[in-house]
Amino acid sequence: MKKTVIIAIFVVYLVSILAVQFFGYPATVPESGVYINGITITDVTLSRTDKNEVNKGTDKTNGLPVYAFSYISGAYTAEEESIANNPNRVKISYLLDPVDADPKMLVYVVNNPNVIILEETAELVFLKKGAVNLVLKESKANVHVRSEIIIVAY
Repeated sequence: MKKTVIIAIFVVYLVSILAVQFFGYPATVPESGVYINGITITDVTLSRTDKNEVNKGTDKTNGLPVYAFSYISGAYTAEEESIANNPNRVKISYLLDPVDADPKMLVYVVNNPNVIILEETAELVFLKKGAVNLVLKESKANVHVRSEIIIVAY
């Protein structure tokens, strides 16, 4: 082969590497850890420390656990300071199977726009009275793993 052919092959090789780097899909490292095989919501408790309690029951139409608590009236908004001072906060306690599964793989799904989810503390903050269906589900590998409850602020 002549020098020009070898140089042309080398130039095409370099250009193809640069094109893949520029237009190609970036490489990612898959998340490691133990995937969630089961979620069990064990309890719902109030974050405030007054004498109000959370009452537990069962919904007659679909058999879901229902947790109800007395709502403290006020003008609450979605601003950070209002959320921090809102007494209408409930903490969700749950167990994961296996025990060493990563809770960061959980997704909280609610059907009420007046409820704010604080995933880092597993709390729901109610801005207004009402009911919410809470679904905890796994977001990575097993999308069929889920647990559902109803929480009512009356």
